Order: sequence, then C-alpha cells, then structure tokens
Amino acid sequence: MEIESKKGHIEMNKRFVAVLIIFVLAFSFGGGSSYVGADDDNGPYTPGYWKHHLSAWTGYSPDMTIIDVFIEASGPLGEQTLLEALSFNGGTGSQGANRILMRAAVAALLNAGHPGIDYPLVTSEIIQGVNGVINPGDRDEVIDLADELDAHNNGES
Repeated sequence: MEIESKKGHIEMNKRFVAVLIIFVLAFSFGGGSSYVGADDDNGPYTPGYWKHHLSAWTGYSPDMTIIDVFIEASGPLGEQTLLEALSFNGGTGSQGANRILMRAAVAALLNAGHPGIDYPLVTSEIIQGVNGVINPGDRDEVIDLADELDAHNNGES
C-alpha cells in the first residue's frame, strides 16, 4: 500500500514538472506574453511602451529636447525631453493640445524610425506634420493630427 502511494506521488510530481517545463518554454518563446518589444520586430507601439523601453530607441535619444526634432515647438514645450513628452497629459487651449500632440508624435517618431517596425509614415512626414500645426496652431487641427498619430501608434491604420 505504501509503495503504491509513493508511485502515485512520483507520477504526480512528474506531471507537475512536465507542465512546469512546458509553461517555462512557452513563456520564453513569447507564448506566455502578448506584450513583446520592438526588439522582436513587432509594433507599432504606444507612448507607454517607448517610455519603458529606452534600449529600443533608434535614431533618437531620450534626452534630446523636443525642439531638437520639432523646430517649431518653441518656449517651455520645446525645452522638454523626448522622454518627458511621452508622459505628457493634455489640457485646455493650444498648450494642452500641443502636449497631447507631442506625446503621440514622439511615439510615432520612434515607431517610424525603428527598422523592425512597419509604420505607415516616415519620420520626415511626422516632423513636417507636427511643425505645420504646432505653436500656436489651431487646437482642432493639432488634436486631429494627434488622433491620427495615436491611431497609427495603436496599430489602427
């Protein structure tokens, strides 16, 4: 009786180990996570992704200022870094709209500039579009462009 009990215990441990190995292998090869990085040649990605995956940035650095890229972004907005722009909240008026646009534009720029991401726009189109509507810009125009870029960043294009 005791031997049968030990055999059953051993068989149960073998099944547990087999399931554990399958889980570890599946997770290691992406099957356990739907959130993969640009290093895996996927995307496009949202501002939240880029904010937390600095090593995936190509062509731009987190400490570059907004005005380094978007030359029409004057004043305090232009002095903020690209990394800071990814955390911008909106607000009222043209300043709030510009902040919404910058959050979406920086993510769009990083998506378009990454060689492993198929993005519908190239970086020069993004830069030209942003420079064409920002400061002081018509709020509705700025928000329209932000919405378009946000849709692209969410893979909705």
